[in-house]
Amino acid sequence: MFGSRKREVEPVETGAFVKVLGSGCRNCETTAASMVTALRRCGLPDAVAHVTDLEDIVSYGVMVMPAVVFGREVVSVGRTLTADQAVELVGKHRGMFQ
Repeated sequence: MFGSRKREVEPVETGAFVKVLGSGCRNCETTAASMVTALRRCGLPDAVAHVTDLEDIVSYGVMVMPAVVFGREVVSVGRTLTADQAVELVGKHRGMFQ
């Protein structure tokens, strides 16, 4: 019934490899700040895009926010990440940053 029609929409390209998807609430802002801190700790470029447009968010297949995207892959959904959790996430997906 629900979800039987999948929209064919390309995920939004912002130029940043790391994106935080969310409405702009406190949890989304916290996650974005944690991702910037994590990227700096890992010696990676700290550009993080914050995608707030609902249509763009849905194009990633995300229905629960905040969500974190590396490239085009959703790597975290529905969790407000601390800086330590974000460092762990970056470490787990380190190969994507090459």
